[in-house]
Amino acid sequence: MSALRFAILGTGRIASDYLTALETVPELELVGLCDPRQEVVTALGERWEVQAFTEPDELFEKCSVETVLVAAPPALHESLSMDCLSRGAHVLCEKPLALDLASGRRMLAAAAEAGRVLTMSAKFRHVPDLLEAKARIESGQLGRLAFADNVFASPVSMADRWNSDPSIGGGGVLMDNGTHSVDLLRYLFGPVLWVDAVEGPRLQGLAVEDNVRLRLGFADGLVAGIDLSWSFSTFDDWYVAVHGDQGSLRLGWGGSHFERSDGTRQDFGTGYKKIQALGRQLAHFGRLAAGEESALLAQADLLASIQVVEAAYASLHRGQRVEIPASPDDS
Repeated sequence: MSALRFAILGTGRIASDYLTALETVPELELVGLCDPRQEVVTALGERWEVQAFTEPDELFEKCSVETVLVAAPPALHESLSMDCLSRGAHVLCEKPLALDLASGRRMLAAAAEAGRVLTMSAKFRHVPDLLEAKARIESGQLGRLAFADNVFASPVSMADRWNSDPSIGGGGVLMDNGTHSVDLLRYLFGPVLWVDAVEGPRLQGLAVEDNVRLRLGFADGLVAGIDLSWSFSTFDDWYVAVHGDQGSLRLGWGGSHFERSDGTRQDFGTGYKKIQALGRQLAHFGRLAAGEESALLAQADLLASIQVVEAAYASLHRGQRVEIPASPDDS
Protein backbone atom coordinates (compact mmCIF):
# COMPACT_ATOMS: atom_id res chain seq x y z
CA MET A 1 0.00 0.00 0.00
CA SER A 2 1.07 3.59 -0.53
CA ALA A 3 1.39 5.68 2.61
CA LEU A 4 -1.73 7.54 3.70
CA ARG A 5 -1.41 11.24 4.47
CA PHE A 6 -1.53 11.59 8.25
CA ALA A 7 -1.96 14.49 10.68
CA ILE A 8 -2.00 14.87 14.46
CA LEU A 9 -4.50 17.16 16.18
CA GLY A 10 -3.23 18.03 19.65
CA THR A 11 0.47 18.22 20.45
CA GLY A 12 0.65 17.48 24.15
CA ARG A 13 3.01 15.00 25.83
CA ILE A 14 1.66 11.89 24.08
CA ALA A 15 2.10 13.46 20.63
CA SER A 16 5.89 13.38 20.97
CA ASP A 17 5.76 9.64 21.61
CA TYR A 18 3.55 9.12 18.56
CA LEU A 19 5.90 11.19 16.42
CA THR A 20 8.85 9.06 17.50
CA ALA A 21 6.90 5.86 16.83
CA LEU A 22 5.75 7.15 13.44
CA GLU A 23 9.31 7.02 12.10
CA THR A 24 8.99 3.22 11.88
CA VAL A 25 5.52 3.19 10.25
CA PRO A 26 5.61 3.15 6.42
CA GLU A 27 1.82 2.96 6.24
CA LEU A 28 1.45 6.62 7.26
CA GLU A 29 3.10 9.82 5.98
CA LEU A 30 3.07 12.73 8.40
CA VAL A 31 1.93 15.89 6.62
CA GLY A 32 0.79 18.21 9.38
CA LEU A 33 0.37 19.05 13.05
CA CYS A 34 -2.41 21.13 14.56
CA ASP A 35 -2.75 22.73 17.99
CA PRO A 36 -4.20 26.09 19.08
CA ARG A 37 -0.97 26.79 21.00
CA GLN A 38 1.10 28.51 18.33
CA GLU A 39 4.49 28.26 20.04
CA VAL A 40 4.11 24.57 20.90
CA VAL A 41 2.92 23.39 17.50
CA THR A 42 5.45 25.54 15.65
CA ALA A 43 8.33 24.10 17.67
CA LEU A 44 7.18 20.53 17.03
CA GLY A 45 6.67 21.27 13.35
CA GLU A 46 10.25 22.51 13.10
CA ARG A 47 11.55 19.50 15.02
CA TRP A 48 9.78 17.00 12.74
CA GLU A 49 10.07 19.11 9.57
CA VAL A 50 6.35 19.22 8.91
CA GLN A 51 3.77 21.97 8.48
CA ALA A 52 2.18 23.29 11.67
CA PHE A 53 -1.27 24.88 12.03
CA THR A 54 -3.43 26.31 14.78
CA GLU A 55 -6.77 25.62 13.07
CA PRO A 56 -8.09 22.35 11.53
CA ASP A 57 -9.60 24.29 8.61
CA GLU A 58 -6.18 25.40 7.41
CA LEU A 59 -4.66 21.97 8.02
CA PHE A 60 -7.24 20.20 5.85
CA GLU A 61 -7.16 22.91 3.19
CA LYS A 62 -3.38 22.74 2.69
CA CYS A 63 -2.51 19.12 3.45
CA SER A 64 -5.17 16.86 1.86
CA VAL A 65 -5.31 14.78 5.04
CA GLU A 66 -6.53 11.17 4.78
CA THR A 67 -5.94 9.93 8.34
CA VAL A 68 -5.88 11.71 11.69
CA LEU A 69 -4.82 11.08 15.27
CA VAL A 70 -6.96 13.08 17.69
CA ALA A 71 -4.65 13.58 20.66
CA ALA A 72 -6.39 16.59 22.18
CA PRO A 73 -7.92 16.49 25.71
CA PRO A 74 -11.01 14.25 26.13
CA ALA A 75 -13.55 17.08 26.21
CA LEU A 76 -12.63 17.77 22.55
CA HIS A 77 -12.66 14.17 21.30
CA GLU A 78 -16.22 14.19 19.98
CA SER A 79 -16.15 17.55 18.24
CA LEU A 80 -12.71 17.08 16.65
CA SER A 81 -13.36 13.48 15.60
CA MET A 82 -16.71 14.30 14.03
CA ASP A 83 -15.21 17.29 12.23
CA CYS A 84 -12.42 15.12 10.79
CA LEU A 85 -14.88 12.40 9.77
CA SER A 86 -17.05 14.96 8.01
CA ARG A 87 -13.99 16.02 6.01
CA GLY A 88 -13.42 12.44 4.84
CA ALA A 89 -10.59 11.47 7.17
CA HIS A 90 -10.22 8.19 9.05
CA VAL A 91 -9.77 8.81 12.79
CA LEU A 92 -7.68 7.22 15.51
CA CYS A 93 -8.77 8.88 18.75
CA GLU A 94 -6.77 8.83 21.96
CA LYS A 95 -8.42 7.25 25.01
CA PRO A 96 -11.02 7.68 26.29
CA LEU A 97 -12.93 7.64 23.03
CA ALA A 98 -15.67 9.75 24.61
CA LEU A 99 -16.77 10.99 28.02
CA ASP A 100 -20.11 9.16 27.94
CA LEU A 101 -21.99 6.56 25.94
CA ALA A 102 -24.24 9.07 24.20
CA SER A 103 -21.18 10.86 22.84
CA GLY A 104 -19.55 7.60 21.76
CA ARG A 105 -22.66 6.53 19.89
CA ARG A 106 -22.85 9.85 18.05
CA MET A 107 -19.21 9.51 17.00
CA LEU A 108 -19.69 5.96 15.70
CA ALA A 109 -22.86 6.96 13.87
CA ALA A 110 -20.96 9.81 12.21
CA ALA A 111 -18.20 7.41 11.14
CA ALA A 112 -20.75 5.01 9.65
CA GLU A 113 -22.47 7.83 7.79
CA ALA A 114 -19.14 9.08 6.43
CA GLY A 115 -17.98 5.58 5.52
CA ARG A 116 -14.77 6.12 7.47
CA VAL A 117 -12.85 4.31 10.21
CA LEU A 118 -13.17 5.53 13.79
CA THR A 119 -11.17 3.65 16.39
CA MET A 120 -9.53 4.28 19.75
CA SER A 121 -5.98 4.13 20.99
CA ALA A 122 -5.56 0.82 22.84
CA LYS A 123 -1.78 0.44 22.92
CA PHE A 124 -1.69 -2.58 25.21
CA ARG A 125 -3.45 -4.66 22.53
CA HIS A 126 -0.27 -4.22 20.51
CA VAL A 127 2.08 -5.56 23.20
CA PRO A 128 3.28 -9.06 22.16
CA ASP A 129 3.37 -10.26 25.78
CA LEU A 130 -0.36 -9.58 26.13
CA LEU A 131 -1.12 -11.53 22.97
CA GLU A 132 0.82 -14.51 24.31
CA ALA A 133 -0.87 -14.22 27.69
CA LYS A 134 -4.29 -14.43 26.06
CA ALA A 135 -3.22 -17.53 24.12
CA ARG A 136 -1.95 -19.19 27.30
CA ILE A 137 -5.16 -18.38 29.17
CA GLU A 138 -7.40 -19.62 26.36
CA SER A 139 -5.37 -22.83 26.00
CA GLY A 140 -6.18 -23.66 29.64
CA GLN A 141 -2.64 -23.42 31.03
CA LEU A 142 -3.87 -21.58 34.12
CA GLY A 143 -6.84 -23.89 34.64
CA ARG A 144 -10.00 -22.33 36.01
CA LEU A 145 -9.44 -18.64 36.65
CA ALA A 146 -10.22 -17.10 40.03
CA PHE A 147 -8.62 -13.68 40.41
CA ALA A 148 -6.75 -11.10 38.34
CA ASP A 149 -5.15 -7.78 39.17
CA ASN A 150 -4.14 -4.73 37.17
CA VAL A 151 -2.08 -1.88 38.56
CA PHE A 152 -1.37 1.43 36.84
CA ALA A 153 0.13 3.50 39.64
CA SER A 154 2.86 6.09 39.27
CA PRO A 155 3.44 9.35 41.16
CA VAL A 156 2.93 12.27 38.76
CA SER A 157 2.13 15.81 39.84
CA MET A 158 -1.13 16.75 38.11
CA ALA A 159 -1.79 20.15 39.66
CA ASP A 160 -0.68 22.07 36.56
CA ARG A 161 -2.03 19.65 33.94
CA TRP A 162 -5.36 19.73 32.16
CA ASN A 163 -6.03 16.20 33.51
CA SER A 164 -6.91 17.73 36.88
CA ASP A 165 -9.64 19.96 35.38
CA PRO A 166 -12.87 17.92 35.13
CA SER A 167 -14.25 20.27 32.47
CA ILE A 168 -11.35 19.28 30.19
CA GLY A 169 -10.43 15.73 31.23
CA GLY A 170 -13.91 14.59 32.21
CA GLY A 171 -12.59 13.08 35.44
CA GLY A 172 -9.38 12.07 37.14
CA VAL A 173 -7.20 8.97 37.15
CA LEU A 174 -10.22 6.74 36.53
CA MET A 175 -11.02 8.53 33.28
CA ASP A 176 -7.35 8.83 32.33
CA ASN A 177 -6.10 5.27 32.92
CA GLY A 178 -9.31 3.32 33.52
CA THR A 179 -9.98 2.97 29.80
CA HIS A 180 -6.69 1.09 29.34
CA SER A 181 -7.51 -1.17 32.30
CA VAL A 182 -11.01 -1.97 31.10
CA ASP A 183 -10.01 -2.70 27.51
CA LEU A 184 -7.03 -4.80 28.56
CA LEU A 185 -9.06 -6.95 30.98
CA ARG A 186 -11.99 -7.29 28.57
CA TYR A 187 -9.54 -8.50 25.93
CA LEU A 188 -8.29 -11.21 28.28
CA PHE A 189 -11.54 -12.23 29.98
CA GLY A 190 -14.54 -11.01 28.01
CA PRO A 191 -17.43 -8.72 28.99
CA VAL A 192 -17.57 -7.06 32.40
CA LEU A 193 -20.70 -8.03 34.36
CA TRP A 194 -20.43 -5.58 37.26
CA VAL A 195 -18.12 -2.97 38.76
CA ASP A 196 -17.56 -1.75 42.31
CA ALA A 197 -15.43 1.37 42.81
CA VAL A 198 -14.03 3.21 45.82
CA GLU A 199 -11.94 6.36 45.94
CA GLY A 200 -8.90 6.76 48.16
CA PRO A 201 -7.75 10.05 49.69
CA ARG A 202 -7.05 12.87 47.24
CA LEU A 203 -3.38 13.07 48.13
CA GLN A 204 -2.71 15.85 45.62
CA GLY A 205 -5.73 17.93 46.67
CA LEU A 206 -7.13 17.97 43.14
CA ALA A 207 -10.67 18.64 41.96
CA VAL A 208 -10.69 15.06 40.61
CA GLU A 209 -9.81 11.62 41.98
CA ASP A 210 -6.14 10.65 42.02
CA ASN A 211 -6.48 7.24 43.72
CA VAL A 212 -9.16 4.67 42.83
CA ARG A 213 -9.63 0.96 43.49
CA LEU A 214 -12.04 -1.08 41.35
CA ARG A 215 -13.38 -4.62 41.39
CA LEU A 216 -14.79 -6.05 38.17
CA GLY A 217 -16.83 -9.22 37.76
CA PHE A 218 -16.55 -11.52 34.74
CA ALA A 219 -18.11 -14.80 33.62
CA ASP A 220 -17.53 -18.00 35.65
CA GLY A 221 -16.98 -16.01 38.84
CA LEU A 222 -13.64 -14.43 37.89
CA VAL A 223 -13.03 -11.22 39.85
CA ALA A 224 -10.42 -8.65 38.81
CA GLY A 225 -9.02 -5.82 40.89
CA ILE A 226 -7.71 -2.56 39.46
CA ASP A 227 -5.59 0.00 41.32
CA LEU A 228 -5.15 3.38 39.65
CA SER A 229 -3.07 6.20 41.09
CA TRP A 230 -1.28 9.40 40.15
CA SER A 231 0.08 9.72 43.70
CA PHE A 232 1.93 6.54 44.63
CA SER A 233 3.77 3.58 43.15
CA THR A 234 3.37 -0.02 44.24
CA PHE A 235 6.93 -0.69 42.94
CA ASP A 236 5.75 -3.92 41.32
CA ASP A 237 7.54 -5.14 38.21
CA TRP A 238 4.22 -6.35 36.74
CA TYR A 239 1.02 -4.61 35.64
CA VAL A 240 -1.30 -7.61 35.23
CA ALA A 241 -1.41 -10.79 37.33
CA VAL A 242 -3.81 -13.68 36.63
CA HIS A 243 -4.36 -16.62 39.00
CA GLY A 244 -5.97 -19.99 38.29
CA ASP A 245 -6.00 -23.42 39.91
CA GLN A 246 -3.19 -24.62 37.62
CA GLY A 247 -0.87 -21.63 37.85
CA SER A 248 -0.36 -17.87 37.71
CA LEU A 249 0.74 -15.50 34.98
CA ARG A 250 2.24 -12.03 35.29
CA LEU A 251 2.67 -9.45 32.56
CA GLY A 252 5.70 -7.39 33.50
CA TRP A 253 7.16 -4.08 32.45
CA GLY A 254 10.46 -5.76 31.61
CA GLY A 255 9.29 -9.29 30.80
CA SER A 256 6.53 -11.75 31.65
CA HIS A 257 6.27 -15.22 33.15
CA PHE A 258 3.97 -18.17 33.80
CA GLU A 259 4.37 -20.16 37.01
CA ARG A 260 2.72 -23.56 37.44
CA SER A 261 1.22 -24.72 40.71
CA ASP A 262 4.26 -26.97 41.25
CA GLY A 263 6.53 -23.92 41.22
CA THR A 264 8.10 -24.42 37.78
CA ARG A 265 8.40 -21.17 35.87
CA GLN A 266 8.48 -20.16 32.21
CA ASP A 267 9.63 -16.68 31.24
CA PHE A 268 8.31 -15.17 28.03
CA GLY A 269 8.24 -11.90 26.15
CA THR A 270 10.27 -8.74 26.45
CA GLY A 271 7.86 -6.59 28.45
CA TYR A 272 6.11 -3.34 27.63
CA LYS A 273 7.83 -1.03 25.17
CA LYS A 274 5.71 2.08 24.70
CA ILE A 275 7.15 3.34 21.41
CA GLN A 276 6.99 -0.14 19.90
CA ALA A 277 3.35 -0.53 20.96
CA LEU A 278 2.41 2.88 19.55
CA GLY A 279 4.20 2.07 16.30
CA ARG A 280 2.36 -1.24 15.94
CA GLN A 281 -0.90 0.57 16.67
CA LEU A 282 -0.25 3.26 14.05
CA ALA A 283 0.68 0.63 11.46
CA HIS A 284 -2.55 -1.26 12.19
CA PHE A 285 -4.55 1.96 11.88
CA GLY A 286 -2.96 2.68 8.52
CA ARG A 287 -3.78 -0.79 7.19
CA LEU A 288 -7.27 -0.58 8.67
CA ALA A 289 -7.91 2.76 6.96
CA ALA A 290 -6.61 1.29 3.68
CA GLY A 291 -9.03 -1.63 3.96
CA GLU A 292 -6.19 -4.13 4.25
CA GLU A 293 -6.83 -5.29 7.83
CA SER A 294 -9.80 -5.95 10.11
CA ALA A 295 -10.32 -3.82 13.22
CA LEU A 296 -8.88 -5.12 16.49
CA LEU A 297 -11.57 -3.23 18.40
CA ALA A 298 -15.15 -3.90 17.35
CA GLN A 299 -17.82 -1.27 17.92
CA ALA A 300 -18.92 -3.19 21.03
CA ASP A 301 -15.37 -2.91 22.41
CA LEU A 302 -15.27 0.82 21.82
CA LEU A 303 -18.62 1.39 23.53
CA ALA A 304 -17.83 -0.98 26.40
CA SER A 305 -14.63 0.94 27.18
CA ILE A 306 -16.87 3.96 27.83
CA GLN A 307 -19.71 2.03 29.45
CA VAL A 308 -17.64 0.38 32.19
CA VAL A 309 -15.81 3.57 33.14
CA GLU A 310 -19.15 5.39 33.23
CA ALA A 311 -20.54 2.64 35.50
CA ALA A 312 -17.45 2.89 37.73
CA TYR A 313 -18.12 6.60 38.27
CA ALA A 314 -21.73 5.75 39.08
CA SER A 315 -20.46 3.24 41.63
CA LEU A 316 -18.19 5.88 43.18
CA HIS A 317 -21.09 8.29 43.53
CA ARG A 318 -23.62 5.73 44.82
CA GLY A 319 -21.25 3.82 47.06
CA GLN A 320 -22.42 0.46 45.73
CA ARG A 321 -21.84 -2.12 43.02
CA VAL A 322 -23.26 -1.34 39.59
CA GLU A 323 -24.41 -4.05 37.18
CA ILE A 324 -23.33 -3.75 33.54
CA PRO A 325 -25.90 -4.46 30.81
CA ALA A 326 -24.96 -7.30 28.48
CA SER A 327 -24.71 -4.86 25.58
CA PRO A 328 -23.72 -1.16 25.67
CA ASP A 329 -26.81 -0.54 23.57
CA ASP A 330 -28.94 -1.73 26.50
CA SER A 331 -27.64 1.01 28.83
